[in-house]
Amino acid sequence: MWRPTRAGIGWSLFAAIDAVALAVALLAPASPSQPDLSEADARIMYASIAREEPALRAAAARSFPGDLWSQDDDFHGNEQKKIRALAGERQARIGDALRAVDDGMREGWSPRGALSPKVPPCRPRLDY
Repeated sequence: MWRPTRAGIGWSLFAAIDAVALAVALLAPASPSQPDLSEADARIMYASIAREEPALRAAAARSFPGDLWSQDDDFHGNEQKKIRALAGERQARIGDALRAVDDGMREGWSPRGALSPKVPPCRPRLDY
């Protein structure tokens, strides 16, 4: 007579959970595809991000005085939040919003050349 072991019960439970997860994933409705971001919307998104760069960089400088790498890291973290918010407002893909920022920097969409593509070197802090 066959008797289930603890290992057999455990593996059976694991297999059942995997089967349910796979079924849920396969039967889930596809997310609606979003249209490509128009160039006009891309330029608007870039301009919005570029306008906020000085204030975001100033806030980062106050948070991390003397540490250029951390200032840049903090700025890009806040920039990423702004990009995600703008993409949500315009119902655009985040990748399209990031491409708008990249294209704007590369093609010089801003008359004053906002959004610096330079990255400061990472140096250890002196006050650990």
